[in-house]
Amino acid sequence: MAGSGGWMFEPGSQGFPLVIAHRGAHSEFPENTIAAFEAALTLGADGVEMDVRLTGDGQVAVVHERRTDAGGGRRTPVGRLALARINDARAAAGLSATVSTLPAVLDALPATFLIDVELKVRGVEVDALVSRVVDAVRGSDRFETALVTSHNPLAIRRLRKTEPRIARGYIWAHSHPWPLRAHRFSLVPDAHWLAPSENSFDRGLLDRCHRLGRRVLAWDVDVPDPSWLAGIDAIVTDDPGRWVRLKAERTTAGDTSGPADPSTA
Repeated sequence: MAGSGGWMFEPGSQGFPLVIAHRGAHSEFPENTIAAFEAALTLGADGVEMDVRLTGDGQVAVVHERRTDAGGGRRTPVGRLALARINDARAAAGLSATVSTLPAVLDALPATFLIDVELKVRGVEVDALVSRVVDAVRGSDRFETALVTSHNPLAIRRLRKTEPRIARGYIWAHSHPWPLRAHRFSLVPDAHWLAPSENSFDRGLLDRCHRLGRRVLAWDVDVPDPSWLAGIDAIVTDDPGRWVRLKAERTTAGDTSGPADPSTA
């Protein structure tokens, strides 16, 4: 069944990771759209991951790319454009999928469905984006089912100060400008969840996170041999259907030892 009751459970207690659809079921529908999120819900995923940015007119847009078509072949930062202009340019380019706001997405999804909202932000926009995302979570009363994550530890620290009731997650990879190491990760973001990329993860890190009361959400895990996922609390995947099938098979068989290779599912 989609949804799990919330993000704040005992670390290492899941038996099988939560299946979180990366930008929705984007193999079927355009990524970061309501249609892709609803498709993930229908597949039976536990939740969806989405990216948000602040537009030039102060709206929280659910969009991944930093720059978008502004018309006339120009690529302009999302933060400099009004949402209506972004969607007008997309329509003019023949794209049927419009960019939605975070409140619109939350209205479209059941309150019990898990959401992972990744803040795409840096610099002076941190406070404004965090404040508006907090307003959206408060307005939809999703304190149990919303997780707010970011590569930017300052954004997560701001979230903690603004609304400590919202679950926080810190994302990192070796290639990122702020790859805080395992022994220091709690100093700045003070996150409930740690989200290492596949190339930043090892079993020792998982054990340390759990001992410190942190849950682990791994991303970029659609690899040929994902047997190392045993014990992980959640995964963000581009192939949610495969993992949902494997999870259902393991649950039916009474096997909660964790995932093996999903290519057999």
